[in-house]
Amino acid sequence: MSLGLLGACGGPNADNGDGSEDEPEEPSIPVEVAAAELGSISAAWRGSATLEAEAESAVVARVGGIVETLYVEEGDHVDAGAPLVQLDTDQRALELRQSKAELERLRADHDRNKAIFRENLISRELFDRTRFELESAQASHDMAKLALEYSTIRSPIQGTVSERLIKVGNLVAA
Repeated sequence: MSLGLLGACGGPNADNGDGSEDEPEEPSIPVEVAAAELGSISAAWRGSATLEAEAESAVVARVGGIVETLYVEEGDHVDAGAPLVQLDTDQRALELRQSKAELERLRADHDRNKAIFRENLISRELFDRTRFELESAQASHDMAKLALEYSTIRSPIQGTVSERLIKVGNLVAA
């Protein structure tokens, strides 16, 4: 009789005492085994598509002039700010020199008038006029400097040059 009790307590469906039941066994997955071989793998796909640029930008000149140098060709990759075209700079360089000379002259006049004004030897009106002329000359000088910088046409974005419509010697309008 004791054997019957032990068999009933320890059989395959018996509770093992930890409160969990035995999980059902998962079915096995069939696999195929093959020996490794040296070889090449290739795949090809053929299709048609329409490609669209993420960003597109027209390049325009801020000042006019004759094209002296082209730095890029169609298909070239450029970074933002990279030089694309150099326009002639002779006239703009002379205008910058002229504005610098005028600025220095007016600065000297203003400094002289400042000392004279402190001694009450000139009127406030004359002193203010030289100060305004100096500020105007400073603005003209800054504009001449900017025009000279704009003689180099730069890329507004990073990308690839898709089309180049100018040649050396062409006149570019602003």
